[in-house]
Amino acid sequence: MTVDPPADASASGPGRRAGADTLAPMPPVYALNLFDLAPNEDYVEYQRRVADGVRRHGATNVWFGSFTRDLQPDGQTAPRQLMVLVEWSTREGFDAFRADPGLEEVHGLRKSGTRNYLWWEFERLEAGRAWAQALAAAREQAG
Repeated sequence: MTVDPPADASASGPGRRAGADTLAPMPPVYALNLFDLAPNEDYVEYQRRVADGVRRHGATNVWFGSFTRDLQPDGQTAPRQLMVLVEWSTREGFDAFRADPGLEEVHGLRKSGTRNYLWWEFERLEAGRAWAQALAAAREQAG
């Protein structure tokens, strides 16, 4: 027996956001990770084991780099040794990755293998338009 999906099934689901009149694609989000390595091999094991979960939840590692210099030292924020930038196809995919019970042990390796962890989420500002709109709104609010 075959069951046909609802007529509108192709327009909904992961990666789609319901709007007033249409369903629009959800924008990607970016996770910026800044951290120091702990004096153990746990982060190496984390990197080996996390790749499948990252892909399964719709992400791609965009950049992995090491610290080179502090361009604006303020004496309050210490630089971190490493930086990882991950693009998540949707916020829901990122949230699902973080909450996946099958990855609980792997997340534990990240926690025990790092120190001074900073983990921030960002959205892309499309082609400068959103940036200009945000600046205009801020100026308007300021008076």
